[in-house]
Order: sequence, then C-alpha cells, then structure tokens
Amino acid sequence: EDTFHATNLSTNILQMLFTFSITILISIVWYQWLEKPYFKRNKEKEIVPDYHSNYFSKFIRKPAFLFPAIFCIYIFAIINAYQSNFNFFSIQTPFKKLVFSNPVIATDTTYLSMQKYPKVDFHITSEQNNFEIITMHIMRQQNDKISNIPQSLVFHIKEEGQKNWYATDSYNLAVITDSPQHPFGFPLIPNAKGKTYLVELSMNNLTSSQYISLIPNSVEGVYKVDKSQLLKHPSQLATFLSVRILNVFRNQDAKITFLLFLPIVFIIVLSYFLKRKFMYTA
Repeated sequence: EDTFHATNLSTNILQMLFTFSITILISIVWYQWLEKPYFKRNKEKEIVPDYHSNYFSKFIRKPAFLFPAIFCIYIFAIINAYQSNFNFFSIQTPFKKLVFSNPVIATDTTYLSMQKYPKVDFHITSEQNNFEIITMHIMRQQNDKISNIPQSLVFHIKEEGQKNWYATDSYNLAVITDSPQHPFGFPLIPNAKGKTYLVELSMNNLTSSQYISLIPNSVEGVYKVDKSQLLKHPSQLATFLSVRILNVFRNQDAKITFLLFLPIVFIIVLSYFLKRKFMYTA
C-alpha cells in the first residue's frame, strides 16, 4: 500500500528512470561480486560441453539474444503496469447506461460538488457477470469558512427494486485527496449482467468543512474474470489477452513510456556495433 505508484506522465518518467538506474546498479554489483569471481575461478576447470550445449551457452551471451530479451521484458512490464489497477484477471470498463437521478444531471457534466448535493443517487447497468467494484474520480475539497470536523463518504448499492441495500461502506475523507479511480468494493455479484443497480453516495456530517467532488463520466465497473472458463475455451483466452494488450496501447501514457525506451535500445545496439568495429580495426 505504501509503495510508490506513478499517477501521471512525469511520475511515470521518474519511475522508469529510477527503476532503470536501480536495475543497472544491481547488475553491476551482481557481476563484480558474483559472476566475475565465479568465472575466473572456474575458467581452468571448465569442461568443454557437447556441441549443442556449447552452442546454446554462446548464443544466450550474444546481443542477438540479449536485445530481444530486454525488449520483451520491457513490453511485458508496460502491459503489466498499465493494466487495470486491480487483479489482472478482471475487466474494468465504463458503464454504457449511467443515469444520475439525484441531482438530475448529464453524465458529461464537468464535476459534481457534494457540498451542494450532500446525497447523490445514480443508476448503473452491469456490463458483465461477477460484478464486484465501482470506480470513479473523486476529490476531497475543503471549505475554510466552516470548522474542520471529521467527515466520511458513505456508499450504498442495491439492485433496482430491492428494499434493502446490498452493501454499505464508509470512507474517511482524511485519507482521500485526489483519487482518479477510487474503488467502492462490495461482495461479488455473480449473475449481474444486464441488471440495474442504484448507487447512493452521501456525506456523513453536513457541518464538516470537508466534502467530495466527483467526475460523473468517470464511473466504471470492475468485473472478475472466471479463469477456469478461459482455460476451457482457448478462443476466449486469446480474445481476453488481446483485449488487455490493446487496452494498454490505447493508453497515451503507455505509448509515451514505450517511446521513451526506444532511445535506450538504440544506444545499446549502437554501442555493441561500435565495440565490434573497434575490435576489428584494432
């Protein structure tokens, strides 16, 4: 929970540079303290292996193997970093049917202040089964003219037409600042696809100086993927993986992070060929 998480382009660049620097440092230490002494000590004792083993050991030490390996690892890291903020086997998608009933506003409204509307109701239609999380962009605001009293954001959800709330939770505003994808979790609903749910958000203390503003069109649903079904149906697994990869590369920050890595690959390749050129001309 306390580890650093990149939230925008600047922090993405800083995180990438920091990670790359740490990787290089660890590699140097590993080579100097372990690999170099080991190979030096065992050089005279080395037994020549058979042709196939020797060929493979030479191949994996060549840049022809190293460069694609580094590139594939980096691509995997980008895909992993820009997936859903939740489990890899989950789908996060905007609601196609989202209606605000209290207050009655359009979903493209810039923001909604819960100081003006302490209770907000909206209706959503689940896009998939295994519905378990709702996310939205919320921000904590402060009114300096009112005394600073602790405040909580109360979350309710139930299926439309039901009398009792399906789940209720409370969130302390002291730990919320600007949360682009704040999760509101509840017990998993297996057969949720196509069903409509009422969601209610309310301020617990109307006399508090703190309140929440939210971005109406940021509301999304998170659905758990049944891994056993994916394994039983290879076509579904292929579709799932392709969608996850395409979603990543539709992300502008992911594209920029990928492009920032290309100069590093170019420098590594160039330095290798320059080294070979100097070796042959020496």
